[in-house]
Formats: sequence, structure tokens, C-alpha cells
Amino acid sequence: MRDPLGAAAEVANLTKHWEPVALLRRVLLRIKSWENFLFLESH
Repeated sequence: MRDPLGAAAEVANLTKHWEPVALLRRVLLRIKSWENFLFLESH
């Protein structure tokens, strides 16, 4: 799947192997998505 021109995406591979890191990554992705939504930045 390709992003439309001007779009950006972030992806995390969440597994049970590194569960504490996965939780942190999940929080960071959520923060980043809110930043992009509130400030209309795509980077």
C-alpha cells in the first residue's frame, strides 16, 4: 500500500518478545499521531 503524495506513515511491529518496549513504542506512536493531527505536520 502506498501513501498518497504528501502523506507520511509510522509503523510498529508489536510482539510479545519485547513487551515493555512495545508498550513504550505504542505510547510514542500515539503521541506522534496526535502531534500530526493537532499541528498538521507530516514529518
